[in-house]
Amino acid sequence: MGLKANSATELATRAEEMREAYDGQRGRNLNIDMTRGKPAPEQLDLSESLLAEMSADDCRGEDGTDYRNYGILDGIPEAKHLFAEYMEVSLCEIIVGGSGSLPMMYDALAGGVLFGVPGGEAPWKDQAPIRFLCPVPAMTGILPSANV
Repeated sequence: MGLKANSATELATRAEEMREAYDGQRGRNLNIDMTRGKPAPEQLDLSESLLAEMSADDCRGEDGTDYRNYGILDGIPEAKHLFAEYMEVSLCEIIVGGSGSLPMMYDALAGGVLFGVPGGEAPWKDQAPIRFLCPVPAMTGILPSANV
């Protein structure tokens, strides 16, 4: 039965039941981390010995670039060469990002909304509502248009 069919008294009773259930869960003091894809401490511990074996010299590129710092926007050249060869594409078709895909997906979508995409007519924000499907959880939707 939908909530609209309930009387005010029934809704108040249901609200109180839900508050009690919520307080019961809160009282358990659970520490739940629902971060998607986050490794468990045991998984992180697997690579600890590898990190102990590294020195500052292991963090430098063939050209002497110190990879412990920022500044290589499209990725470490050696990684780009490896993946370009593996994927049989040119270096300009490879972008090596950080350890998460969400920032790259955000940048791609925000670029389309604000500036458009190569071969496109205009920024998406200036076009009729654009429908898109992004094959990751919780990232499907309709982009509103500034003209609507």
